[in-house]
Amino acid sequence: MIFSGEVTKRLWRDAAPVILLLSFAVALPVNGVNYNYQIIADRNDVIDGRTVGSINQVAISGNGNIVFASSINAGNGGIFTPTSLIAQTGDTIDGKQIFLRPTLPDINNAGVVVFTARVGSSTFGNEAILTGTRIVADKDSVIDGHNIDTVLAAPVINNRGEIVFLARPDTGGTGVFTETNRLAQSSINGPFQSIFGSDPGLNDDGTAVFEARDTNNVTGVGSSAGGFFAQLGDSFGGRNWNGAGVGGVDPVINNNDLAAWYGFADQRPAIMASDGRLIARATDPAGSDFIRDFNSNLAINNNDQIAYTFRFQGIGGGAVRVDNSFVAQTGDTIMGLDLGTFTGTVDIDDAGRVLFVANTRPTGQLGAFTSTLILATPVPDGNFVAKLTTGSPVTLSQTIDTPTTGPVSLDFDYLFETTTGVLDVFLNGDLLGTLNAPGTLESDFQSASFAIDPSLLNLTGVDLTFEMDGPTGSVVFIDNVELSGSTLINGDFQDASIAPWQFTTTGNGLVQVVPFTGVGVPEPATGLLAAFGCMVVLGRRRRVA
Repeated sequence: MIFSGEVTKRLWRDAAPVILLLSFAVALPVNGVNYNYQIIADRNDVIDGRTVGSINQVAISGNGNIVFASSINAGNGGIFTPTSLIAQTGDTIDGKQIFLRPTLPDINNAGVVVFTARVGSSTFGNEAILTGTRIVADKDSVIDGHNIDTVLAAPVINNRGEIVFLARPDTGGTGVFTETNRLAQSSINGPFQSIFGSDPGLNDDGTAVFEARDTNNVTGVGSSAGGFFAQLGDSFGGRNWNGAGVGGVDPVINNNDLAAWYGFADQRPAIMASDGRLIARATDPAGSDFIRDFNSNLAINNNDQIAYTFRFQGIGGGAVRVDNSFVAQTGDTIMGLDLGTFTGTVDIDDAGRVLFVANTRPTGQLGAFTSTLILATPVPDGNFVAKLTTGSPVTLSQTIDTPTTGPVSLDFDYLFETTTGVLDVFLNGDLLGTLNAPGTLESDFQSASFAIDPSLLNLTGVDLTFEMDGPTGSVVFIDNVELSGSTLINGDFQDASIAPWQFTTTGNGLVQVVPFTGVGVPEPATGLLAAFGCMVVLGRRRRVA
C-alpha cells in the first residue's frame, strides 16, 4: 500500500543552490487516490532557535500557508510556521505578557496568523485573540458598543483579513464578533436564543457559521447572514439529524456557502453538509473495518472537499480522509516512519493538500511514538517522468552500488522539449556519454544506452548523475532509467516523486517529477549494447499508451 523514501532535508528550510533529498513518499490507498507526503515538522526540530515539542493544532490556508501550535522545550507553548516562531509563552504583545495553551490557530493566504492566549497571567489572565504582533480583542475591548467580558473559542480569519470569534459581552449572552462589529448575538427574542462556544467557521464573503439554538430551543448551524443552514430534524443522506456532536457542532463554511458540521444522525456520530450529503457516519464501512467515531475538527476547502479524522471500530487506530478517500491510516509507513494514532487537528487547502498530525516512530523500532506534522499532496494519475530545466547546470543523481559483473549498460528514455540543451551522464564522476538537443524536436521519447566500463563495476556508494546544461529554459524529460544488477531504484519515477534521487539547481533551474502529457507512454528502456567502452546507441522508442 505504501512506498516510502528516506527524509534527509526538509524543503521548507533549504534554499538553492544546495543538494536536496525530497521528503516524499507515495501512497496508493484502497480508493486509488495517490498522495505525496512531506514532513513539515516533528518533535525536537529546531525552528527559529526553539525546539519543537508536542504538535497538536494545525491550519493551512487556501494557498498552502501553514501554521501550527506546539509545546516548546517540553514546557511553554508556541505558534510556528514551518520556518519561524510567531509567538511563545512569555512574549509581550501590546504591553501584555501572553501565555499560550493548546489553541487552534488559523492563517490566511496573506500569511496573517490568529490565535488565542491568556494575557497578564497564566492562571488568572484573560483570554485574548491575537496575531503575532497585536491583541485583536480581550476583556478590555469595546466592539460595536459592547464591552467584551470573556473571549470564547478559537478565532478564524479569511482572505479579506476579517477575524471572527465568539465572546460574551458584559450585558450577557454570547455574540459572534469581528474586531469592529457584532455579527450575531444570543437573545430571548431570537433568531438565536443561544449561541454555543464551539469554534466558528468563516468564508471570504464574511459569512460566519456557529452552533446555536432558535427560540424553540432547537439546535442548528446558525449563520451571521441570519437564520440557520440546518437544524435538528433535517434529513441528510436519508438519516435524521437528531443530536449535536459530543464536543459541539464545530461548523465550517467555504466560499460556495457550503457548510459542514458534526452531529448525530439516527443516534450515530456523523458529519453532515448543507447540500444534504451525509459525509460519514459511525458504523460506516471504512477499508477493512468500520468507523467508530470522529476525533478531531472538520476542514473544508473551496472545492467542496471535506477533511476529517476518525477512529476504527475494531482494528484500533484511525485514519485521515477527504470525503470517502483515505489519505493515511494507522499502520501505514511514510518516509521510514510508522504511523500510529492521529492526535491533532486536520486542515485542507484549495489544491486538496491535507495537513495532519500523526504519532510516528521509525519503522521497525519499538520506542515511543512522537508527534509529526505531515502534508499530503494529491498527485494525478498518469505516467510520471523527471523534468530537468536549466537556469545554469542542473543535476539529477542517485547514490548506488554498481553491478558486480559485466557486460552491462545504462539504459534510459529521454525527450528534449527544446532545441537547446546538452545532457551529460556520469557514473562515479566518469562521463558515460552526451546527448545534444536536436535541431528538430521529436514527438516521441528516444532511447539511449551507455556501456559501463569494467573499471566502474562492483563499486559501492557511487553517484549516477544526469547533468543538463544550456541556455536558460532548456528542457529534457528522462524516464525508465535502468542499470541491471545495480541498486538503482525508482528509475521510472512512478512513485510520483524524485526520492531517493538527489538534485541540484541554480538560478532559475528546476528538477521536477511531472505527469507526462505528450504522445503515448514509454516502454521500459532495454540494454542495447553488450560491449565495453563509451559508445552510445540512440533510437526511437514510441511511448505506448
